Amino acid sequence: MITKLYSDRQRMHGQIAWRLCLAVLIMTLTLSGGGGSGTGDVSDTGEVIVALTDAEGDFASYTVDVLSLTLTKANGAVVETLPLSTRVDFARYTDLTEFLTAATLPSGVYVKGTMVLDYSAADIWVEDAGGEAVKVDTIIDSNGNPVTQLEVSVQLEDRKQLTIVPGVPAHLTLDFDLQASNSVAFDPAGVPSVPGGDVDVVRGSVVARAGNSLRVKGVTLFRRDGTIIFNDTVTVELADSTRVSKQLSMEPAAIGDVSVGQRVTVFGTVNNRDVTALVLDAASGYLRMELSSLQGTRVDLVGFPEQTLPLVVNVTSINGRNAGLYDFTGTGSDTASDADPFNYEVNTGALDVAAIAGDAPLAVRGHVTPFGQAPLDFDAQTIVDRNAISP
Repeated sequence: MITKLYSDRQRMHGQIAWRLCLAVLIMTLTLSGGGGSGTGDVSDTGEVIVALTDAEGDFASYTVDVLSLTLTKANGAVVETLPLSTRVDFARYTDLTEFLTAATLPSGVYVKGTMVLDYSAADIWVEDAGGEAVKVDTIIDSNGNPVTQLEVSVQLEDRKQLTIVPGVPAHLTLDFDLQASNSVAFDPAGVPSVPGGDVDVVRGSVVARAGNSLRVKGVTLFRRDGTIIFNDTVTVELADSTRVSKQLSMEPAAIGDVSVGQRVTVFGTVNNRDVTALVLDAASGYLRMELSSLQGTRVDLVGFPEQTLPLVVNVTSINGRNAGLYDFTGTGSDTASDADPFNYEVNTGALDVAAIAGDAPLAVRGHVTPFGQAPLDFDAQTIVDRNAISP
């Protein structure tokens, strides 16, 4: 089944229509626990813990109602695991596994999982090329009919079969890949679907900032003539007139929010052709702050009450590049407060990190603290303890 999601929005180039083609929502799974012989159905029961996760995408929100989640046994019997309808925002679970439900099931071997999604009250927002969140208002299928419900399923075959036995909790993680399941395209009468269209586009990580000048490293440069340049470093010049947005946030943003370690996509004009010293003028353009990724280990601060401290990380890489390549000068409210990659302070918000041990390997995603305002150095949206990930 294919569904199409449309939303109309006025922009400077005229009317555009966002089209999301949902080619049977992709769902895979991860299993752990639940061992045993799985030799057949018995009168005993066992427990399964069901969780959700999602691959990275450009959805600010993908909220729908989950009406049911059933598991089918090898003998064809169907068991409901979700007692009540549950509203879920799948866009929240990028690099994060979220508990959904725990259920007691009859023992046996389960070979299929099926979820029914209700789109009648869906709240779906997708980010456009400028990083602005656009609400999807109408959901129709390929025949133009309104879509209210969608059934998605995954086969639990061979080693992925879910075996329920007494006394051994099983873990079932459903991984939804929204990005692979959905494609976004402009209406042909609207803005070109290529990045920027009539401007130059730089993508990379901010490794230093001085005033309104950014040094962006690991760059992919999309030129307005259609050429693509992979360059080590590009200088980006901002101005108060540069429009700024932040991925997965609807709050207003400004150029002062862009700091060292931030992954960015910047739209502007390259005024020189020297590939060894490229400068992008973004005074009349816009900048999108995308989610940044940290890799490192937790610093164990012995002797301090846990609740009074932020999460401190010894950062080894930022956005896949060695942390030593980043110049954190000016990131703090004063020189002494500049970010220190060996003791990088992460605002965890409502995320629970109490169970993460010292020296635990971590993957953290979120946004860098605005320039000149550290500490704290980073606002986390997701935190993954790699020790807790099942092989």
